[in-house]
Amino acid sequence: MLACVYHAVALPTGYSLVSSLALAVLTLAAMQLFREQLGVEGGMAVLGGFIGSCFFVFVLTVSQCVCTTVYVLVYIDRCELGCWQPGHSHVWRGTLHKTLS
Repeated sequence: MLACVYHAVALPTGYSLVSSLALAVLTLAAMQLFREQLGVEGGMAVLGGFIGSCFFVFVLTVSQCVCTTVYVLVYIDRCELGCWQPGHSHVWRGTLHKTLS
């Protein structure tokens, strides 16, 4: 499915999407569960901010995976036709530009 996209990543897009989504949901649930303790002044408030920033990173990862998946699904026919090849992105960009114009 993602054969046309060449990236060196730790996880494939599908696994990254599922794991980041699960971690985002678990992080949000934990923040809601402990919201009174995390809202207290001091060290717990700092911990709450750190957990919130982790949640933000998970949500950004999910959005990037969704964008990548939609991008590949929309333009997969171009990959199968050979319009996009590694090192020849200018050919594909020109085809996309003509399509959008």
